[in-house]
Amino acid sequence: MRALESDHRIAEGSVYAIMRRLNMNEPLPRPRKKHAYVRFEREHSNSMWQTDWKQIDAERWLTAYLDDHSRFVPGAVIAETPTTAASLGLLEACVEEWGRPREVLTGHDVQYVPVRGGTGAFGSRLGELGIKHILGAVGKPTTTGKIERWWGTVDREAWRFETLDDFLFYYNRVRPHQSLDYEKPMEVFLADLLSP
Repeated sequence: MRALESDHRIAEGSVYAIMRRLNMNEPLPRPRKKHAYVRFEREHSNSMWQTDWKQIDAERWLTAYLDDHSRFVPGAVIAETPTTAASLGLLEACVEEWGRPREVLTGHDVQYVPVRGGTGAFGSRLGELGIKHILGAVGKPTTTGKIERWWGTVDREAWRFETLDDFLFYYNRVRPHQSLDYEKPMEVFLADLLSP
């Protein structure tokens, strides 16, 4: 105690090092090089949908399609495993109810692209439907950033709802969306729908 009362000083770096060693403080992240970020958004609804899979627990996966312009989610489904068949089944149900997007943006996951290259079942079916398949850049999750952002919304908010359908109703029709100037995704989707 006397050492603290005198003019002894302890370097800030020493305190920080001791706290780190005792797991009392998280290290500060190194500043990242800042790049000019350009926000990309399609001009009309049904111009492009993004899709992906997310593991929601040890035994279940969630997939969804999200409209790039309006953030409207025309459909989502929970499955035991992430498969091409489930991806296509959901796509066809969404197209039947909400119309056909011009393009679908995916990652390079095996549900969408064969491991050995080529088109595969997903790409072939998109071609049959007249939908262009766009592949995101490898290792750049910002390409499919809107669906990735939606997974965060699912993590934070879906637990409050009894079913996935209840959550989708809330997300699409009730919840104001910040990036849409606090309009609801379904309102924007219907107002800015691309002519067939």
